[in-house]
Amino acid sequence: MMAAHFLLDHPALAAVAERVTIPTQTTLFQEGQQAEYAYTLISGTCLLSQKMIPSGTAKANDLLDELAILGDIPHTQRAITSTECTFLRWRLAELRQQEAFNEAARQILAHRLQQSETRLNELQAPIHHIEPGAQLEPGPFSFPNSTIIFTFCDAKLELDLPQGVSRTGNTMLIAFADFPHSHYANQPDWRFGYRETTFFVPVRVGRILGLYVPYIYSGAYEPILLGREIYGFPKQLGETAITQTSASLMVRHEAYLTLAWEDAQTSSESRIVGAMGRSFGAPGTLTSAAFSVGDVLTQAINLPIYRHINVFNHKRIAGTTTRESQRTYDVEQLTQAVFSIPHWHSIERLQQAALQIQSPSLYGWDLRLRDAYRTRLDVRLSTGRTVRNYKADS
Repeated sequence: MMAAHFLLDHPALAAVAERVTIPTQTTLFQEGQQAEYAYTLISGTCLLSQKMIPSGTAKANDLLDELAILGDIPHTQRAITSTECTFLRWRLAELRQQEAFNEAARQILAHRLQQSETRLNELQAPIHHIEPGAQLEPGPFSFPNSTIIFTFCDAKLELDLPQGVSRTGNTMLIAFADFPHSHYANQPDWRFGYRETTFFVPVRVGRILGLYVPYIYSGAYEPILLGREIYGFPKQLGETAITQTSASLMVRHEAYLTLAWEDAQTSSESRIVGAMGRSFGAPGTLTSAAFSVGDVLTQAINLPIYRHINVFNHKRIAGTTTRESQRTYDVEQLTQAVFSIPHWHSIERLQQAALQIQSPSLYGWDLRLRDAYRTRLDVRLSTGRTVRNYKADS
């Protein structure tokens, strides 16, 4: 249940709301201040912070500082308008006289507590490799019955790519993923679930096309450990949320970006393959047709159809004597692995989709949404191999 929606949908509560327009650079409330009003953002940009650290921007129809408003505690955030903003505003003294508001507050807080406990359990999930001297197996890994939302974008970001890797066009693929049953391919009992957001850019390494991973944010520690140590994925901790109509990423309590959509329409493998081909600069119809022909040939000789794509990482392990001012690495390699898709369970094209960039750190990328698909599929990640050893080259 969304607190703001409840306030707007309940006739008695909506009746006591006032619509206000507040100028830019106005502080609505300070952290630690006793709450007097409840605010729901209608339009404009409102910046939030905790302990003087930015925590993102309020989204339209959000109830600002929900915890303080529902829990009857001092404000936990600071809110300041960065543009002229329009809000719906309630006097808390009037709201708390309404039993409907108090009952909804209890239900919503209970739901938020359950969400927090679930998130804590994800973070505290055991790491399977904790014995002294234990060695990480190099894979492969299986991700059965996963949900991945493929978000194809134009992007103008400048990347410092490793030697021998070059961009193919100005595009980016953002993948919001839910992996409920990840495991080593040969150890299905060692299962762990997590969510993850990955930023891919199409690249060329020699004559090979593939995807390079500049940023990846995982929701639990085990995939961070495995991804960094085995493949060189630059994994950091981040929280990915996926609902029926949205997918979003939060990093260090700051909202990064949100994909939202109105509806989803059943689509086909050839359509999503075409979208991938356009990311590499190939006409979508040509790419789709090539894969369709490949299907016919593969089925004719009774082999399973495996979609696969190369993924490259700049694997770097800092040296024991490294300093922040002068980074040195004991390991510096370009690694290659292969993502394959043994089976698609469903493919849907997202309708009326919109990508909202919330973190200032992403503004310079000039991300523009091209297309988006929600899929349920089985994924496999091969063992990694070293394509280039930069330490040996030097």
